[in-house]
Amino acid sequence: MSDLPEITGSVAITLAAVTSVPPSDGQSLVLTARQLWHGAQVLAESKIATPLPGSLLVAQALEGALKALLWTTGRVASELKSPLGHDLEALWSAAAQSGFAISKLPPAWCVCLNSLHAPPFHGRYPRGLNGFATPNAEQAVSDIDKVLAIAEDAVKNAPWREPGA
Repeated sequence: MSDLPEITGSVAITLAAVTSVPPSDGQSLVLTARQLWHGAQVLAESKIATPLPGSLLVAQALEGALKALLWTTGRVASELKSPLGHDLEALWSAAAQSGFAISKLPPAWCVCLNSLHAPPFHGRYPRGLNGFATPNAEQAVSDIDKVLAIAEDAVKNAPWREPGA
């Protein structure tokens, strides 16, 4: 219940023409990666008992960031599915070979994430496993934030790419 008086009536508003432009594949990749990264950051800060949920989120965020980097080199989304697919080590190496400011070899946390994220997808479909090895959550989140920043900048500066490309 509010102490404010009830207001009734109508209003007419005219807006300027609105144009909606579909995002490019690169923009979609970094947007989704950043959102997943935020979830992983919250989980890393919460110190939950199981690190697996955060590791899966941060691995997917890294995949999106690396694919966005490769997209800025002229690759289309379909080219990023095969043979690179979900292989974080292969994606990292391809991005490094393309000249981006990341280490030439995937860091240890990337290799660890890849064991959960790439085929046969042990992190999502465990069979016969008693546990998982996951990287230090805070370190992975911090480092992937840096990769994401590089990807966001690269996508922003790739105006030659058309929406949906």
